[in-house]
Amino acid sequence: MAKQVTEPLSTLRVLIFPFLAYGHISPFLNVTKKLADREFLIYLCSTPINLKYASKKIPEKYADSIQLVELHLPELPELPPHYHTTNDLHHTLQKALKMSKPNFSKIMQNLKPDLVIYDILQQRAERVANEHNIPAVKLLTSGATVFSYFTISLNKPGDVFPFPEIYLRKSEQVKMNETLKCAKEIEPDEGDRQADGNRQIMLMSTSRIIEAKYIDYCTDFLNLKVIPVGPPVQDSITDDADNMELIDWLGTKDGNSTVFVSFGSEYFLSKEDMEEVAFGLELSNVNLIWVASFPKGEERNHEDPLPKGFLERIGERGRVLDKFAPQPRILNHTSTGGFISHCGWNSVMESIDFGVPIIAMHLHLEQPMNARLIVELGVAVEIVRDDDGKIHRGEIGEILKCVITGETGENLRAKVRVISKNLKSVLMFPWLAYGHISPFLNVAKKLADRGFLIYLCSTPINLKSTIKKIPEKYADSIQLIELHLPELPELPPHYHTTNGLPPHLNNTLHKALEMSKPNFSKILQNLKPDLVIYDMLQQWVEHVANEQNIPAVKLITFGAAVFSYLFYLVKKPEAVFPFPAINLSKIEQEKMNAKDFEDRLVDGNIQIMLMSTSRTIEAKYIDHCTELINWKVVPVGPPVQDPITNNVDDKELMEWLGTKDENSTVFVSFGSEYFLSKEDMEEVAFGLELSNVNFIWVARFPKGEDQNLEDALPKGFLERIGERGRVLDKFAPQPRILNHPSTGGFISHCGWNSVMESIDFGVPIIAIPIQYDQPSNARLIVELGVAIEIVRDDDGKIHRGEIAKTLKDVITGKTGENLRGKVRDINKNLKSIRGEEMDTAAEVLIQLCKNSNEVLMFPWLAYGHISPFLNIAKQLADRGFLIYLCSTLINLESIIKKIPEKYSESIHFVELHLPELPELPPHYHTTNGLPPHLNHTLHKALKMSKPNFSKILQNLKPDLVIYDILQPWAEHVVNEHNIPAVKILTSGAALFSYFFNFLKNPGVEFPFPAIYLPKVKQVKMREMFEKEPNEEDRLAEGNMQIMLMCTSRTIEAKYLDYCTELSNWKVVPVGPPFQGSITNDADDMELMDWLGTKDENSTVFVCFGSEYFLSREDMEEVAFGLELSNVNFIWVARFPKGEEQNLEDVLPKGFLERIGERGRVLDKFAPQPRILNHPSTGGFISHCGWNSVMESLDFGVPIIAMPMHNDQPINAKLIVELGVAMEIVRDDDGNIHRGEITETLKDIITGETGEILRGKVRDISKNLKSIREEEMDTAAEELIQLCKNSKKCK
Repeated sequence: MAKQVTEPLSTLRVLIFPFLAYGHISPFLNVTKKLADREFLIYLCSTPINLKYASKKIPEKYADSIQLVELHLPELPELPPHYHTTNDLHHTLQKALKMSKPNFSKIMQNLKPDLVIYDILQQRAERVANEHNIPAVKLLTSGATVFSYFTISLNKPGDVFPFPEIYLRKSEQVKMNETLKCAKEIEPDEGDRQADGNRQIMLMSTSRIIEAKYIDYCTDFLNLKVIPVGPPVQDSITDDADNMELIDWLGTKDGNSTVFVSFGSEYFLSKEDMEEVAFGLELSNVNLIWVASFPKGEERNHEDPLPKGFLERIGERGRVLDKFAPQPRILNHTSTGGFISHCGWNSVMESIDFGVPIIAMHLHLEQPMNARLIVELGVAVEIVRDDDGKIHRGEIGEILKCVITGETGENLRAKVRVISKNLKSVLMFPWLAYGHISPFLNVAKKLADRGFLIYLCSTPINLKSTIKKIPEKYADSIQLIELHLPELPELPPHYHTTNGLPPHLNNTLHKALEMSKPNFSKILQNLKPDLVIYDMLQQWVEHVANEQNIPAVKLITFGAAVFSYLFYLVKKPEAVFPFPAINLSKIEQEKMNAKDFEDRLVDGNIQIMLMSTSRTIEAKYIDHCTELINWKVVPVGPPVQDPITNNVDDKELMEWLGTKDENSTVFVSFGSEYFLSKEDMEEVAFGLELSNVNFIWVARFPKGEDQNLEDALPKGFLERIGERGRVLDKFAPQPRILNHPSTGGFISHCGWNSVMESIDFGVPIIAIPIQYDQPSNARLIVELGVAIEIVRDDDGKIHRGEIAKTLKDVITGKTGENLRGKVRDINKNLKSIRGEEMDTAAEVLIQLCKNSNEVLMFPWLAYGHISPFLNIAKQLADRGFLIYLCSTLINLESIIKKIPEKYSESIHFVELHLPELPELPPHYHTTNGLPPHLNHTLHKALKMSKPNFSKILQNLKPDLVIYDILQPWAEHVVNEHNIPAVKILTSGAALFSYFFNFLKNPGVEFPFPAIYLPKVKQVKMREMFEKEPNEEDRLAEGNMQIMLMCTSRTIEAKYLDYCTELSNWKVVPVGPPFQGSITNDADDMELMDWLGTKDENSTVFVCFGSEYFLSREDMEEVAFGLELSNVNFIWVARFPKGEEQNLEDVLPKGFLERIGERGRVLDKFAPQPRILNHPSTGGFISHCGWNSVMESLDFGVPIIAMPMHNDQPINAKLIVELGVAMEIVRDDDGNIHRGEITETLKDIITGETGEILRGKVRDISKNLKSIREEEMDTAAEELIQLCKNSKKCK
């Protein structure tokens, strides 16, 4: 029976008590997080030294739901606290742990948990829990294979383990016996750890996908209920600055070209084994990362135990570490193609989860059995030790070649990826009608058969009936999740289904379901499925799923003919449907209720639609659907009942049917939710009587309107038909009846499920459609040649004579033979393609379960470019994209601190190595601090890095690349890999259109007079944009006729439109570059406290960016202007790297003393967002870099524009035009003057001009914020479409 989970769960308190080893704490921690996600309150109990480690592995979001509880061991002289963990466990620690029982009992007494989950290695925990009347269950941190093998060995030593693939060699068995003997000597009174315990339940860190037969064997052998909790895998992969060099090095290697070598944190190679591994790695000639660690207290220089000259010989081909390595990040990297492992259970499961094949080199304990299991699964090759327990370099070298570079590796990788992909969960959410739940359940079973974990979500009343239809084999893979609808007086819980629902409450049920959005959102939040499959009738589901970055696709529970016909009725009411076989009368069209589908047909972010049909039946209609909506329509096969169960209640009926001749009997049923009128019932009855054929008729009535069959049927009907028929007023076993050889026809209302079931069982149909999709279905099956329709007259009535004649033709005539021949041919074709269609659908869903459209972002090497790229990266990550941000190491090191923890899984940094040039050392691989004369060299070096950039693309295979307009060569490299690429402009549309017009249309006046440059500036700008030899045109080059732009229509609508007109490109604004969060830094406290003492709008912030610096003359004018203005100020007065000076030396003499407490002058970084967001800040003297301009607008602060060069003069003119700035105009010699600065500051900070500017900028700020999400959503849609096209090409 499938598991039913009630939502929401009440807060249950669970104490979790792992053994004191990292290999046990880690899987317990994994279970702890999963339970916390489901609203349990967790107490994680261990020793202080272990909790110190565990606390670093618990994300901030679990701060309230996971509490750490210290267990203090007794003080023993030989066991100080730093030994209260295992890194080479010894008897004393076990003894101390046993002596801690009173402390553990006290913890129980104080916390009073509702449940204890304890490690199988500390059986005493259950006894202590029992003393406090607290239930306790054990958790096994290894797999079912090992557990069942050990149990046989201990309890039935003479028995042979029934799975020959799992065995121990003689030397391995000797080691195992020694370990078990040692364990018994340590704790002779501990009892039987395998089977001891009051609760006949055992949790296990495994999955049925990996160990189904061994889990079942554990259950059968021990009479335990074994519950797999999933494999122990790392749920997040964090970017750690300490590992950046290693990961960057790995990024330079080809896909699958590198082997990772690690033997866990508590197992160590002998000197002999280490030598053989080293020579094996050397001989293989593959790339490698080897974690060669040593026991605590025996650390040594790793060059000493390695063969002499080993490190020199492998050179850049490998890295050997004697410290921690980020195993999840390495295994998840595209360059990693294999893992030499000791086969500890955690490592094995992690490798499978990341899709990496294993070279098994087990050491002892359970590891040999884990190795045999993964070899059996087809995801590993074992390095076999000889009779003396030794490994050999030659075999290691050969196996490595086979796995990393040979066909063996390809096969292993294919197999492990299949298993890895199948560890995916899908929440399925059908409409609340059985006719919808049934096809969803059918797809659920097929997906479960392919290794998906299914959550089937519906109301309790629907799940109560559904649970009986789920065979025992799906107990672990299909779980039922209750959705509670809000309480409405007119809709009690027994009406939370369409079965028996009075028609006038149908809209109320729809309304109640939509009102359940918060409950549904909570279910998604708790379960975190990889994908949601929802019913077309509840389109709102996708929006709820999208809020949690979960992909969602709709499943259509009817066919393609109906869908395409509906599309015409709703979207093309005047057009003629191009397939004349599907023709509906006006009355039938009205009964389809097409308007109900108006907003449901093609809404959705993911342009994929699953459909309960098959190309065998509806190929041309499926193709037409695709053509109509431009979506990928994926058939999942018809919705049919796969198992035909023998129910004792049906015995008499089936025996009666067994007495009838082959094809002599008609089955009559109109579904569970459609009922014949009294007149139709009478005509059907007389038709059956007149036909003289055998029949089974399910004659049901609406709930609450039940009648005696004799009263509803023509008088004497039952007596006259006698043994020729059976009339039932209850459920009948439709699949069994249709599958019976005596059944020769089916009178049906032509609901899609019934139609498909009849075809699947090879039974022709006599169609009597009633409403909705049924007439279209009837026409389709008539067109297929598997049905005859009983045509209603103009008044919508059916007639007994036609029914009788049709029945005779189908059951006893040649017409029936022809229909049966045709339907059996289709049936045969359906069965031949069924698995294939579902496999294709499963592959599509697996791709969606990856959740992310993968985008590589490649900014120019300046912070002013990286910052807006990072801003966009965060916004795309919020919309479910996986981002790779590519730059040089020095740039990445500066921005890694700017990424909040929440993006640790969705934004990854990728280092690009520039070629070594003597004049450009690595600290100059950025514009920050770059001497101006090396700017050209940096451009040249970046372009020379093309091969490295190409290798990154080859390894990561992103779906899309977003590159900076300053490096157009990137698109050409990207195109070589068939990856779409779009450019992004990190400045605004006014600037772009001005330059485009200036350079492409020389002599043509720019049509917006507010934007202009003096002749001198125009000459400088032309020089800046002039192409070098062979340099691509940065403005209009590119295959993708799309350009992203860091701006908004709120600010630059007319310039955006002009850009499109000039370039004939689609220009997509992504919103201005703004700081998403304002952090409080202790270093800034004194400054912010000072600012807090100033009046509102009384202070000006003065800053010229991180890469632009005032001349000595300009600095002096600014200083005097600030002094004369008498306004408060914060001035960031910085200098180029290497030219730092004492502030007092460069400022006018006595300046700092004269301004006193009125100002602060800084020669370091200042928290610009915090300052601009402060109510005391009333203006901003800025160089008008685009990022600074947009930030000021976003925070509603007017600008005193003092542009220097590049884009800044244009930006200044734009914001003056917008009415949010005043410009300090330079004279003909390019000088600024203190007097003008003074007057402008007074006007803005204390005068009426400032009030007007502030009013205007605040209006713009408000408008910017209101449109921000909408603009980014639009941009994301464009990128999603490009990613989809990319995936289709792959």
